Amino acid sequence: MEDFGITGDLQVYKKLIDVFPKGKMIPKNLIQAEFFHFARHQDCALNVLDKMEYSGVCPDKELGEIIVASFGKSSHVYKKYARMMYWMPKLRNINPFMLPDPLPDDGRELAKLALYKMSVDKRTKIEEYDAEQLEDSIDKTWIVSAQSPTQQKLIEEHPEEKAIFVEGPHLVWLKRISMSYYVLCADPKIYPNIEDEDDDDDVSDLPLYMFGDPKPKSLTLTPKSVHEQEDATIMAMCCTGTSSKDSVLSWIRFLRKSNPKLDNIPVLFKIRTSPSSLVSINIDKKNIKSEESSNEPDSKS
Repeated sequence: MEDFGITGDLQVYKKLIDVFPKGKMIPKNLIQAEFFHFARHQDCALNVLDKMEYSGVCPDKELGEIIVASFGKSSHVYKKYARMMYWMPKLRNINPFMLPDPLPDDGRELAKLALYKMSVDKRTKIEEYDAEQLEDSIDKTWIVSAQSPTQQKLIEEHPEEKAIFVEGPHLVWLKRISMSYYVLCADPKIYPNIEDEDDDDDVSDLPLYMFGDPKPKSLTLTPKSVHEQEDATIMAMCCTGTSSKDSVLSWIRFLRKSNPKLDNIPVLFKIRTSPSSLVSINIDKKNIKSEESSNEPDSKS
C-alpha cells in the first residue's frame, strides 16, 4: 500500500474487507464467538484494521456493515471496529496544530508548518529568505525563519559581553516526515527565589497594611515571556533547505537586518552532524566505513 500511496484511502480498506465471504464465518453461538471462530481469517481482517488505524483512517458505517456481513457482531473484528468508531472520531481533531492531509511536497511549506507548530507565541512572524541575495553565501538555498517581537526585544536587552548560541540541528516530526531546525538561544536567566529567605511559619512580625506597613515582596520572580525556559532563552528558530553550516550563517546575516544589535553580540555555533547524514543499518559494511570517515562530527566553533 505504501508503494502505491493508498494508505490513507478508506475505499481501499473497504475493498479489502469485502473480499471475505459473506455468512460463512459468522459465529452461531457464544462458544464459537469466544474461541475465535475462523481465527486465521479474523487475524487477517484485524491486521487490515490495525493498518487502517495506524494510518489515521477513520472508519464509517458502510465498513461496519461489511464486517457484520462477513464475521457478525460477536466477532473480534467487529469489536475492533467498534473501538475504532468510538475513539478515532473523538481524537481526530484533538491536535491543536492540525496538519493538511496530504502534506505538501515542497520543503519550504513543510518548514513553515514545522515552525508554526513549535511557535508558542501567536505574534511570531514566519519569513522566507533566499541565500542568493547574499553575496558572501556559498550555499544557495532557501531559509525559513520564525521570530516574534518579544524575541526581538530579548535580543535588544541582551548584554553585549555575553555570547548567544546557534544550536542544532534538532528534529521535529510532521506526521511521518522529519524536519531539521536550528535555534538561536542564550543562557537561561536565573531569577532569585525569595521564598527560601523567609520562613512561612514565622508569624511574629506580620505586616499591618491598614497602619501603613509596607506590602511584602513577591515570593518568586516569574519569567517575562514564554521564550525564557529553564535550559535556555529562545530568540529565533529556522529551517534551511540543506541544513548546512553556511546556510545557518546566512540565516544569522538575515537576522541582523531586523535585529541590529546582533552586530555587537558574539554568536557562537554549536552545530552537530546533520541527522540526514546518519548511516542506515542495512548498508554494507564497506559503505558504512566510507560514510563514517566522511561524516565525522563537526567541532564547535
